[in-house]
Amino acid sequence: MKTLKTAWILTIAVLGLTVGLGSTPALANGQLNWDGNGITNGELDKIICGDPRTIHWVFTLGGNNTVGSATLYVNGDAYTGTQQDENFSFYSGWYNLSTLSTTTVYVVYTGETGKKPNLNVSHGCPPLPLEITKTAETSYTRNWTWTIEKTADKNDLGILEKNQIYEVNYVVKLNATSADSNHIVQGTITITITNPYNNPPARIEGVTNELDYSTSVIDIICDNDNNEATPFGGFPYDLAGGSSLTCSYKTEVSGKNDSLDTATVIIDGVVPGNSATTTITWNGPSEELDECVTVTDTNSKGPQEIEICVSDLEEGFYEFSYALSFSKNLEEADVKWKCGQIEYQNTASFISNDNGQAGNSVWTVLGKVNCEQCWCSPGFWARRMGFGIRY
Repeated sequence: MKTLKTAWILTIAVLGLTVGLGSTPALANGQLNWDGNGITNGELDKIICGDPRTIHWVFTLGGNNTVGSATLYVNGDAYTGTQQDENFSFYSGWYNLSTLSTTTVYVVYTGETGKKPNLNVSHGCPPLPLEITKTAETSYTRNWTWTIEKTADKNDLGILEKNQIYEVNYVVKLNATSADSNHIVQGTITITITNPYNNPPARIEGVTNELDYSTSVIDIICDNDNNEATPFGGFPYDLAGGSSLTCSYKTEVSGKNDSLDTATVIIDGVVPGNSATTTITWNGPSEELDECVTVTDTNSKGPQEIEICVSDLEEGFYEFSYALSFSKNLEEADVKWKCGQIEYQNTASFISNDNGQAGNSVWTVLGKVNCEQCWCSPGFWARRMGFGIRY
């Protein structure tokens, strides 16, 4: 075998790589180390994606095609080359380009090279980053609290005169206020590794989900039941090209403060990780409790088991109104008082439809009726008491 002598060697640091430069690359026992050509600042000088997502290495013999075989070693992985004229071509898997160095990338050959053999990166096709899609759905419960108030335009009618009608106008007013609780943000995270030109697998170390306001840690559950070849068994997980992993999450937050939801996939490998952010929209409540009440009044002219709901309120209120007439002696009156000091109580009440929330309000009308006295003869009283009058 002809021995090539090195005229000179200059060792310099280029982009963090140790590169031997000189009139002839270093040769030792049929081994030629990569000189760093084809990669600059951890990036390919030339990207061509007509091949699988690999790195295309070229070992140039330098004017002599008597080499019998050549094997490329990249970070300990071996690749067999194919020869065409004075070049051997190798397609290696994809690597983190910043980890490649002139000491870990080299070619071992049998036979003879020319005077200036060379090993360089011709081009490559970087793997596509993971595609992440996510959803964020919201829900919360709205709890309604009701109050009732009964009033009237009179509360004391004074002394009722004979043959007079006294009218009292009642108003029953309902009010409802709400408080929201049980705020939930939940959704899915779908991680896909596309497979044009055979994208390499991705080693997923974990998945996180964060909201822009709430800081609590969110539990994420992943499942890959639809992929029988690589069922999900926890992280780390190797996601093959062309397949997907679906995760779900659900968390309770303090209120409608969150507006952004971000999922991040943590990667250990050559396939770039990724993240996805979606907008959180708080629409109407998913559940309403006690949104309706049934209203009843102790007087038949008032509401009798009438259902009133929040949708019936105007400016937050709903009103019933009715009138009652009071009299000393007239039969057409709703309430007739005969004698003495009178208190007439009238109660309106409600009960809610879900939790049985109850309330009532009472209005009292005062009045007085002078009792009629009978000035009769002794004979009248004697006969009334069952005594005869003796003469």
